[in-house]
Amino acid sequence: MRLKILVALFLFFIVLGVLGFTPIQLYNVNDKILHFVMFFILATFLYFLWNLSIKRNILLATGVFLILAIGSEFLQGLLPVKNSRKNDIGQEREEFRTYTYNLY
Repeated sequence: MRLKILVALFLFFIVLGVLGFTPIQLYNVNDKILHFVMFFILATFLYFLWNLSIKRNILLATGVFLILAIGSEFLQGLLPVKNSRKNDIGQEREEFRTYTYNLY
């Protein structure tokens, strides 16, 4: 495991938590573009976190990413200040699929 990437991932989780679970509204940024950029960065961190082969990195990062994506949408659905849409889970899956297709 790479320690610098783990620290950067932890700090990025704080940013994602603030953007995803607080009532902050970024009026100049489209929600779908924000999803794409943030989850693309998350997928990059997850891919480069472990010192494994390419196939194992992709499999491990895919599993962790899907758990985080579905979990974050579920938690947003429980919060009174955020609304969760079922389309977002599919969108996040397709973002990660596009990213890993470009890596592999």
